Amino acid sequence: MPLILKKRIVFVKILSLSMLRTFFLSRKITTRSAAEFDCYTLKLADASDLPECFKLYADLHDGNGLSKFKKLLYRLCSGKVIIAAYSKFDAGSIKKIYAVDMYYVNKRDAEENTVHEGFIGVLPEAEGKGLATQMRSFASTVFHDAGLSGISTRISEDNIASMKSAKKQGFKVVERYFDETQGKFRCYMKKTF
Repeated sequence: MPLILKKRIVFVKILSLSMLRTFFLSRKITTRSAAEFDCYTLKLADASDLPECFKLYADLHDGNGLSKFKKLLYRLCSGKVIIAAYSKFDAGSIKKIYAVDMYYVNKRDAEENTVHEGFIGVLPEAEGKGLATQMRSFASTVFHDAGLSGISTRISEDNIASMKSAKKQGFKVVERYFDETQGKFRCYMKKTF
């Protein structure tokens, strides 16, 4: 078997395990409550919110969207591992999402009974108001209630706002490393409940 094919098979197995772990976690999440913060409502996304969540992710990544794998993962979980922030003032069925916080379970998290924050993003017009900090607080409640022992995340050291938000919510630096793909130092951080 050619080496490239072997590498693809290993990659698919790893993705499949991550998908299964995240799917089983999503089944433990029963809370559908919301939290209010300033002029925003924070809640677990539902299936109808996913296109808007995916669009916000792409908008904050210069048009580069989530991979097909991640989209499938979040669809299978019915959005139960995505927290979305909406304006309290949106009328009727019009719901603009101003921020998203996306989670999944990787191997390390499965071993440590934690969940990994894969992405948190806030639209420019909602930045600087503490929204990301409040979303992490809401996520802590949701995942604690689901029986997890904490949340992990990876943040670039030069992302001052995200580092500040994570530290406010009790995340501690566990590991500092140089990420060659991004060309910068990053921190693996963890919050324990």
